[in-house]
Amino acid sequence: MSIATRIGFILVIGNVAFKSNGATVLWSMAYAVAWWVMGVLIAMPLMFGQVLFALDATTLLSLMGHVIYGLIMAFVAKKIITK
Repeated sequence: MSIATRIGFILVIGNVAFKSNGATVLWSMAYAVAWWVMGVLIAMPLMFGQVLFALDATTLLSLMGHVIYGLIMAFVAKKIITK
């Protein structure tokens, strides 16, 4: 699933995001945060009957993981596409 979301990133905002390194960082972080909100703060709590938008240490660590993974994948995609 994570590869599918990165392919979505490339298809949806790839042309805008890959114009410069700064744009790549900002768009990738925004995309990762969007998936974090949809998955960690909304979808998973709904599936398990928990409170929506609950922020605690676990969800904030998950945010950090989403952002780091998103940045790595954006730069890998940029290297592959701009060859």
